[in-house]
Amino acid sequence: MVKKLLLFFCAIAAIALPALAESYPEVDISGYKKWEYRDAKVTPSRNYFQGLTYLGGFSPNATGSPWQERLKLNIATKLSDKLTVTYDVTQSPEAPDSFSTRVNYDDKHELVFGEFMAAFSGNEFASATKLLNGMMILSKDESYNLTLVPSAKLNSYVQGITEQKGSNGKGPYSLGHGSIIEGSERIELNDVLLTRGRDYVIDYIEGKITFTIILQNTDVFSYSYAYTNIADLFFPALSKKDFFGFQGTVNFDPSTWGKSLPRPKKTTRTTSQRFPSPAAKEDIRSLEDAGSYQLSNYPIINSSEIIDYRGATLIREKDYTIDPKTGQITLLLNTLPGKEDPIQVTYRFIETKPTTEYLPGKGSRGPYILSNKKIIPNSEEISIDNRLVRPEYDYLIDYEDGRIIFNFEVSNTSSIKVKYRYTVWEKPALTAPPEHPQQLTVGTIYLKESVRTGSGIAADTYTEPDPFTGADILANDNTIYLSRYPLAPSSEGGIIVLTLDGRTLIEGTDYVVPTVEVDPVTGYAKVIPETRLAFINDKMDLTDGWQTGTI
Repeated sequence: MVKKLLLFFCAIAAIALPALAESYPEVDISGYKKWEYRDAKVTPSRNYFQGLTYLGGFSPNATGSPWQERLKLNIATKLSDKLTVTYDVTQSPEAPDSFSTRVNYDDKHELVFGEFMAAFSGNEFASATKLLNGMMILSKDESYNLTLVPSAKLNSYVQGITEQKGSNGKGPYSLGHGSIIEGSERIELNDVLLTRGRDYVIDYIEGKITFTIILQNTDVFSYSYAYTNIADLFFPALSKKDFFGFQGTVNFDPSTWGKSLPRPKKTTRTTSQRFPSPAAKEDIRSLEDAGSYQLSNYPIINSSEIIDYRGATLIREKDYTIDPKTGQITLLLNTLPGKEDPIQVTYRFIETKPTTEYLPGKGSRGPYILSNKKIIPNSEEISIDNRLVRPEYDYLIDYEDGRIIFNFEVSNTSSIKVKYRYTVWEKPALTAPPEHPQQLTVGTIYLKESVRTGSGIAADTYTEPDPFTGADILANDNTIYLSRYPLAPSSEGGIIVLTLDGRTLIEGTDYVVPTVEVDPVTGYAKVIPETRLAFINDKMDLTDGWQTGTI
């Protein structure tokens, strides 16, 4: 046998354009355009396919032409310091054009559209890698990690665990399917897990594996992987499987579980004042002579005041009234205190501070944001270009959020002066982190593949035999769990042939495919006849034996 191989390869090197400008948006374009010429000639021609095997899995282009053209293009646009949009395009002769769009925010949250790989791992009970077409949401932080595929079309299938024996060679050994999804395989040799690149190399397109050591006839290797049905890519209508996937993990410290974080509190103080004031101004003295006294600090804590006069404690609403918001006290006594017999007021108050801010006009009514919140009502004094403005008539103020809106536009050349008092908040004391912090991780994975029945669309068929021994059937309570599903009922053109020792079994007499209906008593799904389906459904899931491959 004479083997001739002519392989010509030319490619345009990846082009990486620098950012167009230092300011946003920034655009980076990278990728390549590649032309490849591959041809194989085998003499005699009847040994063509055998010759390809000796070439280690090499094959010409599936289109029949020796020329192949490939394109991979990546366009990354940075719209802001935290927002990035990426667009990927791939063209290859083995599959139709594919694209995906990713919107990333702050490297923590990402939306993916188009064709993408979704990996669900980190759980010993459920792990999968899927090729999907639809939408995916990714979000992560120090305390959680979320992967959600709310709506997607399944573009891949799973090859169950299969075994082969060595043939006194390194390979290549066929794995049964081409278009294997990269990184989805699990290879074991004599029950020992192998590592790609070190123990074997794999041709994902051809579906062939070559080991780095010679496998004897006594060696057994097992494998499972996810692969793509090319027909589904070119004709998406052939695939009826929808996919939903959710994976979430939460990290927390069990020692702080159920404990609320400390919150800031208003700063309070206690003080005392005597009236009449010894050095009061004339206007204040006239008010005190009329029995009205102004506390220096306000607002005060309601009912915190204690007023002593001539050795007795005065009674609120009988001997005096007080406004907690303004700190105004009015005595209701027949005789008023004097310098020789003053009253003493002890009270608790919420600490406030005075401040002054200058805000530039911006050619609009606002809002203009103060640097502090929790403004003391009616404590503000606002002027524009040294002209005092009036509340409600000239402006409105949100004391809670510290926002001012004027009833007219303030020009860009004007200066706004705001004097006000604000509440002082006491920051909570931070406890030192433990020397050996604890961490507990709780996670869940939920994966669901569904088929829309009665759509009139032709589905994939599987005609290879699926053998079972009597011991297998008895161990599963007289139940068979097929490796390929869903099954197409005869009403939709499906054919199931069961044979026992050469005799064809009759549906309904020798075997039955379980159906599921709603139990009118409980309202839950009920399997008829009562049996365990191929996977556990929730109580409301009406998935039956046809969809789970249960006989």
